[in-house]
Amino acid sequence: MAKEIVIVGGGISGLMTGKLLVGKGHNVTILADVPYFEWPLAGSYSLAHPEQFNKAVSATEQHHVMGAKTIIGIAAGLEGNSLKLQDGTSLPFDALVAATGYRAGPVRPSLGQSLEERRAEVLAIGGGIKTAKTVIIGGGGPIGVELAGDIREANKDARIIIVVRGERALSYLNNKYTGKLMKQMSAMNIEIMANDTVDEKTWYAGEAKDFKLTSGQTIRAEVYIPAFTSGFDGGFTGLANERGLIPVNEFLQSTGKEKVFAVGCSDQEFAAVMKIEGQAKTVSKNVLALLSNKALAAHKDAFAEMTHPLTQKIGQHSYTWIEYEMMPPGPLLKCCGFPFCCTCCWPLALCGVGLCHPCAFGFCCGDPEGQGTAALTRMLLHGTGNTGIKGLGSAPKQLAM
Repeated sequence: MAKEIVIVGGGISGLMTGKLLVGKGHNVTILADVPYFEWPLAGSYSLAHPEQFNKAVSATEQHHVMGAKTIIGIAAGLEGNSLKLQDGTSLPFDALVAATGYRAGPVRPSLGQSLEERRAEVLAIGGGIKTAKTVIIGGGGPIGVELAGDIREANKDARIIIVVRGERALSYLNNKYTGKLMKQMSAMNIEIMANDTVDEKTWYAGEAKDFKLTSGQTIRAEVYIPAFTSGFDGGFTGLANERGLIPVNEFLQSTGKEKVFAVGCSDQEFAAVMKIEGQAKTVSKNVLALLSNKALAAHKDAFAEMTHPLTQKIGQHSYTWIEYEMMPPGPLLKCCGFPFCCTCCWPLALCGVGLCHPCAFGFCCGDPEGQGTAALTRMLLHGTGNTGIKGLGSAPKQLAM
């Protein structure tokens, strides 16, 4: 007899998990809080280049998982073995997968935001960026640093300030990569203001105004963008911790409710596409095992050494590094750079921007970094890779930028 599987989240985590669960003899329902899909890897770039927004969006049903039922709504909570929505709808389940991800200011759509509202937001911020004399970015994590680079490419003259709560941006980096970061920040004339925060909580783009910092200082700017994560969205389950992450066991199963699993919002691993793929595989197998009264399998992280993002972009065209030490076979990426890499890679090194332009993995015995590496990662700017998600660029004509 077919049982009910509910997946909460219409982003990468939910869609990848859904694809693995359909066609297995059960009914799969995916709850998405917005009626479109926005590719998260393009969020920063879209704000700085709003004319490219449509390329990052699927506004039709092309991204839906074939064989699954897709519902648009907002999860309100769990009542027994039913998921309650804000509109009063109840979705009974035999297994539920929380795949809600996280929020990061206007770099990601807000909960329940319509496509028209999202488009207007991107246009307003992007228009402000292009003409601003000063732009403030709140948050020195990977999103804030990437955004600063994208803004610099869109506005060559603006003063760009990243306000960081701690001692430095990307605080998880070792000395080697901190040095790379600071060198590139200096080269792109991007300032970092440490040990401070902006009192403003929402984005702003308009006439110049004073923004107050917790230190008492003020900065006059035309644009302010909060680019820090505001927590994960697992709270609807009533099982999450203070960060919105769901505590799970070795099966990625909630420690508080055996019928609930988590992909991309558990307390075990940080959220990254490479890790989410493995989590989706584990959870899909364990959901099916649970429904068949079979033993569950422990999750094995294929990228256990990856404790933070593998790549860091600082402007889509300007600079990217790949922290090869965190993935196997890391040393080979360094030793086999140009010209001792595969000859099929040579055109990447000798063409494009100019002669002797570094290829995707750098020069021989050099780190994979620079414009060549940026060209490699840019291939995924508007391409969903092995996620299998379809429909990017399918925004309705009336919403064309």
